[in-house]
Amino acid sequence: MKIGRNESDSSSTSFFRNVFRSRKLLLKAILSLAGIAVLAVLFLAVAGYGAYVGKLGQYTYSKPVMLQISDLDFSFLADYARGEQAEFETVGLEIKPKHLDQLQSLRDQVLQEGVISEAILKEEVPARLYYKGQAHDVKLELANMLAIHFNDPAQWPLQVEAKNNTSVADMKRFDLLPPSSGGYMTDWLADELLKERGIKSMGGDFVKVSINSKPVGVYYLQERFHKDLMESQRFGQGILFKIEEDMVVDKEDELMNNTATKGHLLILKRMWTDLQAGKLKPPQFFDLEKMGQLFAIADLMNHKHPLLRDNLSFYFNPESGRVEPVCREFTGMNNSDYGAFTSILGKPEPESQWHSTLAQDDAIRMIYDELDFKRAYLREAEILTREGFVDDLLLRNGEKVNVLLNNVYSKWPAADLPTATLPGNQRYLRFVLFPDEGEITAYFNQAGEGHLDVSLLNQQDVPLEVAYLGWRDTFLFLPEQPILLGSRAEAGNEQPRAFDFQIPSGVIWSDTLLPELKVYFNMPGLVEKRTALVFPWPYEGRRAHNGNPIVREANHTSFDFVEEVPETNVITIPKGNWTLSRDLVIPAGRRFEIAAGARIDMVNHAKVICYSPVFFMGTEQDSILVHSSDQTAEGVVIISAGERSSVEHTTFDHISCPSEDGWGLSGAVVFYESPVDFNTVAFIGNQIGDDFLNVIRANFTMEKGFFKDINSDAFDCDFCTGVINNSAFINVGNDGVDVSGTKIDINHVTMNGIGDKGLSAGEGSDMTARWIEVTNAEIAITSKDRSRLVISDSKVTNSRIGITIFMKKTEYGPAFIEASGVDIQGAELPYLIEANSGFTLDGANFPPNHIDVKKILYGAEFGKASKR
Repeated sequence: MKIGRNESDSSSTSFFRNVFRSRKLLLKAILSLAGIAVLAVLFLAVAGYGAYVGKLGQYTYSKPVMLQISDLDFSFLADYARGEQAEFETVGLEIKPKHLDQLQSLRDQVLQEGVISEAILKEEVPARLYYKGQAHDVKLELANMLAIHFNDPAQWPLQVEAKNNTSVADMKRFDLLPPSSGGYMTDWLADELLKERGIKSMGGDFVKVSINSKPVGVYYLQERFHKDLMESQRFGQGILFKIEEDMVVDKEDELMNNTATKGHLLILKRMWTDLQAGKLKPPQFFDLEKMGQLFAIADLMNHKHPLLRDNLSFYFNPESGRVEPVCREFTGMNNSDYGAFTSILGKPEPESQWHSTLAQDDAIRMIYDELDFKRAYLREAEILTREGFVDDLLLRNGEKVNVLLNNVYSKWPAADLPTATLPGNQRYLRFVLFPDEGEITAYFNQAGEGHLDVSLLNQQDVPLEVAYLGWRDTFLFLPEQPILLGSRAEAGNEQPRAFDFQIPSGVIWSDTLLPELKVYFNMPGLVEKRTALVFPWPYEGRRAHNGNPIVREANHTSFDFVEEVPETNVITIPKGNWTLSRDLVIPAGRRFEIAAGARIDMVNHAKVICYSPVFFMGTEQDSILVHSSDQTAEGVVIISAGERSSVEHTTFDHISCPSEDGWGLSGAVVFYESPVDFNTVAFIGNQIGDDFLNVIRANFTMEKGFFKDINSDAFDCDFCTGVINNSAFINVGNDGVDVSGTKIDINHVTMNGIGDKGLSAGEGSDMTARWIEVTNAEIAITSKDRSRLVISDSKVTNSRIGITIFMKKTEYGPAFIEASGVDIQGAELPYLIEANSGFTLDGANFPPNHIDVKKILYGAEFGKASKR
């Protein structure tokens, strides 16, 4: 019994111990689940808030906080609390009831009449103003604004003037404006941008206003145009004036009686008289650099309202002897309309009222008809539209922006946020001013004694300066006289004009150079050159060349072996052996199918031009062959197909690029703006051309690609997104994979016998590569011109250069490579890194070891020049 009791006691104790232990485990489990739930909710909240701030345009300055939250770092909360406590400066007004009633009556009169009259503007009442701890006696009147700005019964625009020759914070006169009248945040943000770019403006900031101790909300305090502005440190000792029918200087008599300003005023008046008489040119009167900057900023804000004569003031700077602009009133961005967007240099659209007004204003046209103004405008516009400029502007002002969002936009949630609108304005301005192509057309007329005769036509809304003609960046043909092509708006229906370019000494001209003759040009004021091909025929003979040889009428019905089912819009080349001895053109809106087992022999310089998606439907058992028995085939070109194409189990053998004049394509197989998937496709033995396969502005995938015996580049990809997997490149004349402006992933690729570069990322590309093997290459891995290449788990064997990073085109900037687990064996130079480039090797920074890499590449000491 005793033993039994001990067993029972032991069993009970064990039971309670297990229960207690289970409860502790249960408690731990509950707490763990609760923690996971909190983190999940926090993650969803962060993601949701991230989408919200992205929609509002706040992402740039909210990003640091989002990253802290993602790292479970909440130290920003203390800063946030301090930021919430930070208030605007306060302005207190004490107004006697009878004077407040007088202002109320005047405001009602404005709304009733729909306009603010001169009589109303002359009415003023006394008040006492408290600002930054000081009291001031002031005069109040309704501000000279449109009647719509008086609609809010609680907030009216007021003008304040200090009495008794005093000032309020260095301001004699200023406005207190409801935020809606200044576009909420727009005027302030524009003022910050103007200050950063060195342009004078009427200063402004947000303040909290109370009247007779009653808060009336947030106002925008903006300085008014007044002679006393020149006494502030921002304006110096010059003269402020406006241009109406004549030059109007505020309180001119006082300035004339002041010995410190009389001389400046007399000089300004004489300059103005000479300007009107034509004795003084606009560049001698106006500071055209600052004028160009202001007009470019106005276009970035998509607002020409501040450029109107009513809003634009001027400041004569006695130090420079030039007149500078003084700007105000950007108003709201809600009027921005991308469809109505026009650069100030372009032709006004009917819906762009302010632009049309400016175009008819003789005083304004006197400014922007000057070439130096256009140069300054374009220089500034190029800066304003650079990637990251707007984000950096918002980031620098992020703290103030957040305060404004909390204190201003919370009360007007329907108002447009400039933080959301400005990036769109920036993108559109760059699109309008700096298109990717089509700015200029050039026609080769003839080669004379020591010169080339070429006709040029500007297709842009801005003028263009032509620097020279060039062939492969080797021979430069300078113009006999400087060439400035007026804008399309200025030229109207003008025909191309002929210009002479000098043939360099020691160069013997041959028409065989024409296919690669380019015109080098840019907009006035910009340094980096843009290029366009010169058409190898005269302008008058363009119709004989069909204008554009790529555009062809469909002719598929003229081929016996090409089948079409009209009901399905399917055009088919069936299984069998077929000879294509002339060009085949497939129209848009069809589906072009090549059946398994088809054997197509392209002879007599034939090419395929297809405007529809194409489907090479080969199989492992029954593949497709496209070849050229006489080795004259001139390409398979898919143009703007609209839908995704597919190429499976197909071999392209001895196909070359088009050689007909006017073709701008250098590939043998080309997919232009036509997405495509390649699966088990071979490209073998092209004869001429820069590339065998060329994909342009499209998404693609490649699985089991095979390139062998390639004349120049195997695969060239321009402005694409795509993936290459499990592919091989053997005996390639130049580059294996050459990409520009592309985001690409490359995995499990082998290369052997590469004449120039194995992998080459250029012109802002983003390449990720893993499990790559490169053997017997001139240069295995290359990143250039602001490209980013990340490569890992790869091997380079018996190649002259393992990894190189450099800048080929200065307009792009330095490049970067991150390499990890890359084994380089048998290289003359394992790493060739140009100064200012970025290179990390297995997580550690690797220092540059060469000043100018480009000089020793492209056949100089390493690599090869491009060939056709």
